[in-house]
This record gives sequence, C-alpha cells and structure tokens, in this order.
Amino acid sequence: MSEIVTLTSITNPSTTCQVDPVGCGLGEVWLNGKQIIWTGIRPDGGKGFTHPCIPNFNLAENLPNHGPARKETWTKETDSSWTWKMSEIPGIYPSGIEAQREFLLGDQSLTVTTTIKNISPVSLPINIAEHHYFVCSPEKRSQVKVNGLPFSKTGLVGEAEFNSWSKNEHVIEIPEVGIIKMAITGYEAFAQWSQPDANFICVEPIQVMPPAPENFAIQAPKINSEAIKVFSYTLSLL
Repeated sequence: MSEIVTLTSITNPSTTCQVDPVGCGLGEVWLNGKQIIWTGIRPDGGKGFTHPCIPNFNLAENLPNHGPARKETWTKETDSSWTWKMSEIPGIYPSGIEAQREFLLGDQSLTVTTTIKNISPVSLPINIAEHHYFVCSPEKRSQVKVNGLPFSKTGLVGEAEFNSWSKNEHVIEIPEVGIIKMAITGYEAFAQWSQPDANFICVEPIQVMPPAPENFAIQAPKINSEAIKVFSYTLSLL
C-alpha cells in the first residue's frame, strides 16, 4: 500500500491536495479551506479517487477500462511531480508511452499538468481523461449546475453523458462547495455522471469523444514517435 503524499500551497496553508503514487491520482483537495474533491468508497463498492485515464478513457480493445496507469505505482521525481512508463502490451502497445504528472497549488487553485511522450518507433493511439470526484451530497445534486445548466440525471444509474467541449473552461456550481472553474488545455470533450446515494458528482475532461472499444486503435488520436502532448487543467474556487 502506498503512502499518500500531501502537498500544501506556499501562499495559503489551507489550500492542499493529496496525491496517491498508485495511479498518481488525487485524494482530497481543499481550496482555501473548502473541500472540493471527494475520496472514499462509492455506493457500488468501488474506490472513489480522482485518477488519470492513460492511455484510454473508456474500454478499448484488450486494454483495461480507464487504462492501466491508475493501478500502477508512479515514481516520484520532484516534490510535486511523478512519472510512469507503460509496460508492453503484446500485439497492441510496445513499451513506448511515458507519462509525467505535475501538481501546482496556488492561493486557492490547483493545476494538474500531464505530459505524454511516445518513446517507441511507431505512432500510438491515446485518449486520456481525468476522472474527477467533486464533493456533492445526494440531497443537493438537483441544485448543481454545469455551465449554467442543471446537472444531468442520466448518469445516476451509471450511464455517463458525453458532450463536446467547445471552450476552454467549465463553471461548476455546487451548493455545498461554491463555484468552481475548471480551465483546460488539450481536452475537447467531457463526461458527467454520478450514482444513487453517492456523495460525489463526476465532471471529467476527455481528450476526444470516446470511440467504440473495437475502434480505439484506429479512431483515437495518434501520438507520433518521439512526440509530446500536454494536457492541463486548473481548478479554481471563485
């Protein structure tokens, strides 16, 4: 079992985030003393923590749902960054995807930057995402708004709603938390969902709309050999 690392803003000690080296995801995130990211056991028994989906978001042929990165231990490089190299998956992936994650805390903001590099000799498909768990009680879910619209109820039974992302930020209004701005770079779509009786809602930036699992290898965006792609988001409490 890995030891959770807590990072603290140098300008505001009440702005903190937890990083789990297994999966390099987030535990609790507090901005200016207000908890915005939830972690715990979901109503369906699964572990709820905000994790990166690398190299795939949804199911992809012969790849685990949400990718293998969320279950592997990442190597700490600096006080606020971790790296991971994906092992070979015979017939699908050579040993070629290298990922780095860096966490930067501001006064009341958190920026997470994920850098993907292809160190293999061939182009490889990727469609990464960030599986966020925002704090929200079941009683208040009906009052949540995403970009001014009521939070969708279609996801309450496990079916996520997918939308294109035509601008570089979201505004998420949660009564118990306040107004959260999610500014993004590199993501063109998002999903939103929850579960009955859950203490969270998910609003997840995705690189592109998920292709059908059997079409992942041919429809997902390619990263060329020796190329680098950067994906970043900033959560700010307004």
